[in-house]
Amino acid sequence: MSLLSCTSPKALCQEICRQLGDDNWQIGTASDLIQRMRAFVPRAGVEMIIIDEIQELKGRRTDRKDVTNLLKSLLNSGITPLVLVGDETSSDMFEDNIHLANRAGSALELKPLTAASDLGEFKGFCLGLEAEMLRLSLVRHTGLLSTGKGQRTLLEWSGGYIGRVCRIVAQALEHATLRCATAVEKQDLDYAIQNFAIPNNYHSV
Repeated sequence: MSLLSCTSPKALCQEICRQLGDDNWQIGTASDLIQRMRAFVPRAGVEMIIIDEIQELKGRRTDRKDVTNLLKSLLNSGITPLVLVGDETSSDMFEDNIHLANRAGSALELKPLTAASDLGEFKGFCLGLEAEMLRLSLVRHTGLLSTGKGQRTLLEWSGGYIGRVCRIVAQALEHATLRCATAVEKQDLDYAIQNFAIPNNYHSV
């Protein structure tokens, strides 16, 4: 789940309970919801909760401090392991919130993939992504993601960041779907680069 849409402790607890399958996720205080999490986590077979956009907690606004305090409480409770995910600026948040940092484990930095050392891994990701698109019937045939040219283009414009690859491909897939194509092709990727990657400052490397 993302902190972009959960701007208060109660909102974050509600979203966690909703995703755990709690039909009454809108009812109760944050404390009530935490107690229900304790019951729902083992029932749902949840092994960890992943919270994205953790860099949104940077700053000294009261609402951000309140969410940070909730995360500390969840870590203390031991209900389930938490994985806190953010961009490269999120390290500043942990430096400003030493008590949260002390409760978290060591940081794992996922550096961007490079053509020099990670090309095989990058190709494998692209092939796996397209295989999943086929499995979900989002496309009917393999396309540009299976080609060296398509993979090199994605590596170039994503800067090696896997998250950016997914966002570019999502835009290309939408374009392919709108034109009733059976696969993501060059014109779809070109569209995604021109209308999404470039406007969002995904610089060619």
